[in-house]
This record gives sequence, C-alpha cells and structure tokens, in this order.
Amino acid sequence: MFSITDLIVAFIEERRANRDRDDALYESLRQALQSTKKYIEEEKEGGRDRQKEYLLSDLWSNAASQVVKYDRDLADRLFQKGDYWLTPETWGEEDIYNAGIAIERIDMEIKEHLLAR
Repeated sequence: MFSITDLIVAFIEERRANRDRDDALYESLRQALQSTKKYIEEEKEGGRDRQKEYLLSDLWSNAASQVVKYDRDLADRLFQKGDYWLTPETWGEEDIYNAGIAIERIDMEIKEHLLAR
C-alpha cells in the first residue's frame, strides 16, 4: 500500500518528467526553426549546401516526432517541412503556402505554443 507521501512524490516526479519532455520538445522546435532561419540567410549569400539541407530535414522530422502526441496537424506540417528540405527544388511557393510550411507560419505557430505553455 502507498502512503500519501509516496503518492505526492510520484506526482511530483511525473510532473518533472512531463516538464522535461516539454522542454526537449520546445528545444527541438527552437533548434529546427533557428537553424532554418540561419540557413536561409546563408543561402542568400553563398548558395545551397545539401549537407545542411539534409540536417534541416532531420531537425524538422525530429521535432515532428515529438509534437505528434500533442498536435497532429502541426506534426504533419513539420514532417512535410522535413520532406521539403530533402528536395526543396521540387516545391513551388504555392506548394509551400498550401502545405502550411512557410517558415513565417511555422515560426508564428511555435511562438503561439510557447506562449500558451
């Protein structure tokens, strides 16, 4: 049988674990977003870098896999953002807009999630 103290300790530990998961989720979103913004600026000056694009694809896919249990729509679009970075030349501006993966939109939604925390 559990004592009240055991239940309180278990509750506190569960809340801490949830907070740690949330922190990891938001860190993965922040890293994908910031890395993408930096790359877009670098690309303007020096052209494309396929290795960095592959890394961005991995960052967005990782973020999506962490978001999926909280927001399926956002996770789907983050997965698409990862797919975009695998073959950006196959995506037109209209495709990006229709998929809801424009960096400005993703940035706004991530900030809304962070503020709602």
